[in-house]
Amino acid sequence: SVIDLRDADARTRAPSRLAQFGIREPHLPIEPRAMGALRELREAGGPDKSALAAIMFEVYRRFVNEHTPVFASLLRLVADEATPLPLVVHCTAGKDRTGWALALLLLALGVPRETVLDDFMASNGRWSMQGVSADWALRATVHADYLQCAFDEIDKRWGSMHAYLEGPFGLDQQARERLIARLLVRR
Repeated sequence: SVIDLRDADARTRAPSRLAQFGIREPHLPIEPRAMGALRELREAGGPDKSALAAIMFEVYRRFVNEHTPVFASLLRLVADEATPLPLVVHCTAGKDRTGWALALLLLALGVPRETVLDDFMASNGRWSMQGVSADWALRATVHADYLQCAFDEIDKRWGSMHAYLEGPFGLDQQARERLIARLLVRR
């Protein structure tokens, strides 16, 4: 299975060819509304680290405050025995929407926040910045503060990650145990 988090425009620009191979491909779009703000920032004279950070903090707060239903659907799909494994989750760049989705999955599996943060930061080693503009290099990196901003938003609104996953996600202890049994191998 391949879960696609791209918006309709991105899917039109780069359509998937996986269906021809019988690969299930649920589409759970998250509109990257920050693209307009990023474009304005670029047109205003290039990358400004503090302005870019402000935009990205808002993106991660939106993940928590506006896009929870999409991320909850993703976790339900992963937990559903009818969803074939192995499973891939992707968006356009594979770092923000996908990074947050997989951070939630790891947290639901009981992985400590520090380990999730380390995994998130590993995204920075996956892009070659050689020959790219300073603007792209700045936008193509993730920062621990982005993920921490989402964690802080959850703690502020829900009190804890456990309450967030149990509340809007519906992942009570039994659901989390089913997810753990499906995805983890105990040694």
